[in-house]
Amino acid sequence: MRAKALLSLAGAFIAAVALVSASGAATTKAQKVNKINVSTRAAVVHYLRSIHVNPKGAVIQRGLRNYAGARCPGKHWACASTKHTVVQIAKPGGQNRFVCRSNHCVVVQISGVSHGVYFSGRQLASTAAAAKGGSTASCVKTGSAATTGSGQSCTINQSGSGPNTAAVYQNSMKVSGLTAAAAYTALITQQVTSGNNGNTACVLQSINLDGSTTGLKGKPVAVTLDAHQSVKINQDVIGSGANNASQAALLNSGGTTASCDPSSTAIAQTQILTSTVNGTSAITQKEDNSNILCGDGTANPANLCIDIEQNQSTFASGASGPNTATFDQENQLVALANTAAGGSIAQTQGNPTDSIGGLSGKVNQRSSAKSTFTATQNETQCEDAFKNTTLPTPTNPALCDTQQDPPPGITLAQNQYGPEGMGYRPTKQNGPIHYTKVTKDPSDSSQTGNSTDSFTVTQKSTQNNDNNAVQNNHITGGALTSGNGTVTQNAIIQNNNKENVQIGTSSTVAGSIDCTGSTKSSCTKTLSTPVITQKPTDPSAYGSGLRFDFSNVDPTVDFRCSLDGGAFVACSHVQNNANSTTGYETTSNLASGQHTFQVETKDADNASVSTPTLLFTWVITPPNPSITSTAPPNPDSFGNSYSFTFTDADSTAHFKCSVDGGTFNLCTSPFSFPNTASGAHSFTVQAYDHTNVYPSTGTDSQSWVITPPDPTITSAAPSNPDFSGNTYTFTFTDTDSTVHYQCQIDSQPVTSCNSGTSPTYPGLAAGSHTFSVTAYDQHDISPSNNPATSTWTILPLSVDALGGDGSSAGWACQAGGPIGLTVGTDPETYAQVTLDDAVGVGITGLSEPTFTTDNYAAGSPRWEIYLSNGDFLFGYPPNSGLNGLNFGWSIYDSNSNTDGLFHPWSDVLTAESGTTVTDALVIADGDQSAATTDKIGNLKFNGTTYNSGTCS
Repeated sequence: MRAKALLSLAGAFIAAVALVSASGAATTKAQKVNKINVSTRAAVVHYLRSIHVNPKGAVIQRGLRNYAGARCPGKHWACASTKHTVVQIAKPGGQNRFVCRSNHCVVVQISGVSHGVYFSGRQLASTAAAAKGGSTASCVKTGSAATTGSGQSCTINQSGSGPNTAAVYQNSMKVSGLTAAAAYTALITQQVTSGNNGNTACVLQSINLDGSTTGLKGKPVAVTLDAHQSVKINQDVIGSGANNASQAALLNSGGTTASCDPSSTAIAQTQILTSTVNGTSAITQKEDNSNILCGDGTANPANLCIDIEQNQSTFASGASGPNTATFDQENQLVALANTAAGGSIAQTQGNPTDSIGGLSGKVNQRSSAKSTFTATQNETQCEDAFKNTTLPTPTNPALCDTQQDPPPGITLAQNQYGPEGMGYRPTKQNGPIHYTKVTKDPSDSSQTGNSTDSFTVTQKSTQNNDNNAVQNNHITGGALTSGNGTVTQNAIIQNNNKENVQIGTSSTVAGSIDCTGSTKSSCTKTLSTPVITQKPTDPSAYGSGLRFDFSNVDPTVDFRCSLDGGAFVACSHVQNNANSTTGYETTSNLASGQHTFQVETKDADNASVSTPTLLFTWVITPPNPSITSTAPPNPDSFGNSYSFTFTDADSTAHFKCSVDGGTFNLCTSPFSFPNTASGAHSFTVQAYDHTNVYPSTGTDSQSWVITPPDPTITSAAPSNPDFSGNTYTFTFTDTDSTVHYQCQIDSQPVTSCNSGTSPTYPGLAAGSHTFSVTAYDQHDISPSNNPATSTWTILPLSVDALGGDGSSAGWACQAGGPIGLTVGTDPETYAQVTLDDAVGVGITGLSEPTFTTDNYAAGSPRWEIYLSNGDFLFGYPPNSGLNGLNFGWSIYDSNSNTDGLFHPWSDVLTAESGTTVTDALVIADGDQSAATTDKIGNLKFNGTTYNSGTCS
């Protein structure tokens, strides 16, 4: 009978759901409008069948005021009983009222029906008449429920212009019996198609079963108590009306009707199952141990289940009103047993299958306005065995013995199973459907549409018995929210509290505790990843104090840290406070380079750990290096080598060195490099981490200058003295092949001569000359200490080799001797020395021009001096065969006539007085033997000796 009744309740719920879906789909832009004809009984029957409601015996009420229930309000009301399904159809501005006290109540209420037509899915303008009308329905069940397990199922379906109000009050009071069962079901479906009206649903369900007894002597006692309560609320508003499911129902004066309790703050579901047994034989106690469905249409086997759906139908997808849902579920199971010596006690609370029993809750909300829900679930289980003790009847679980000492001499078996779930979902696995409270699916409970949505889930499950064994306690809860949510969970086993806290924003916020033993270490729970609230800058300087701060919403967890991929170990410090757990980890003197850090939470009671934080990666830059070697001299001489030493505060650091601003390459200390080109130089070292990737922010450097070596002139030095008219070019080199050169002749401007060859210097004047070359570094900045120089004197003499084989004739300065002339045998060959500075010299006072020679033949060598009057003079050196021991001078007139005599110089002065010299030559002819050399020394003119007999 119980199964049949529950199936009937499930069918009624399916019908209620069908009413929601039959109303059609809607969107914010365009809504599908269903035109539903309920103008005739046949049309109503057709409509009921379309929504899978059995129309047999259905009572149809039409009019402005429709009432179903006991005590008709008056003659202005159309009244009917609630024995069968009631369909109430109210005109615009009319009212529907339903009050049912039967075990099985079903009502379908439609408001705002005009001319027998109901438009489902159309947003109607609000009117004053509609505001006065609407639908109200209440189901009331009070007093004891029969031990056969009857209770009440209440199905309320309200649609139309609204407002809609449904109140369900189901209270068994206290029921006694060794075998007792009760089931309450409230299925509420509300739809409002007007933008201003809303839906209100309030429910109170309370079942109190007492199996206490004193057994007959020697007779075993068995107690079985089962209670199941379910609430399913669907609320949809097409416009801006509010959905409210957050109050308990209140039994009105007279106890015949129910309304929403203005002093309450939550839908209430309460179960109290108490069994206190005194006996002398075996005692068996079972509480909420059978697999009986809640009757909410989903075959949910929980003892207390609630499902609130607000604006979940497609036609209400554009809802803009607020949603509020609040519920409290309380389940107390107390089993106390006393037996004489030799007796046995077996106590079982809940079901060993996780899918059966416990508390189940689910909320889904959708609106562009704020949605809020608060869920509180509390289950307490107490099993206590005694020996030879008269037990009082406890009024609350606090009377349980909390010492957990099993009495000696009793065979004791205790089992406690405590599932609690917020967010319930059946899953299908290869055939049959399995139900679970342990697994939380975020899609089961949700809030969407507004960033200020919020939810709070508070769950507590307490288990105490004597055996400290066979205790299973499973808690799961949470939701997917577009706002923020908080989940607080406590599993208390043998007075040991296992706590779990989860807080989140715009995400899935969910937690669970799964206990399979009697100690906290046997409980695992959801461990959320901590949040790092402070971390080092990236990059960080070596040696700086590095600190990580992190927190977790659960105040009972520990933290474990992992540095650089190492094992997770307890962090250096943990600080617990009332609202969360905070911790920190400090590190110092980490080696330079890239580092990683992660932190995870650890269950303080066992080895369970959370998913660690995302890997935080940062870099510690090496300290700046320091050169410890003495700096090179500045300036330094070319040719030295350089030994640099350096160090770093980070002993793991590597180094890269750069010479003269070049590429940084790996190096070690000491770092040596050989002979370096002259000029400005620098050595720079930078520290790198051990992977040679991350450099120090700064470097250390030393700078100095290498002076170029003095250059060397490699070309032969000019003859000294030398004759005028020659051209001079100098070549030079330097031991530093990279140097540049700057050349200078006398005081003329300095010129670049980087080819190692000087410019050509022609036509230098007679006198002393100096050529100098200075070496510079390749950047033309630093000069050598000393230039290379060549100094010589140019005599005012020019040398010509003319005629015949003159190419082999010429004057030359011979080292260690006088000026020499080499001529061939060709009589047409001659060579001459011209005294450039003789021109213009007056003959008067001119001392006799002379030279010495070691060879004289056929008038060679000789003087030829031309005068301003056209006369010219031939002067021959002393020759025993010609002119004795003195120069002899032949005087020619302008017509080349001469007396053929050799005159002394005094005669010349007399004969040519008043004239000036226009040219003065020393000539040697080639009419001598081959390769004859005339050597002329002591060449003297006008008191000046041009050659003293030596060449340099």
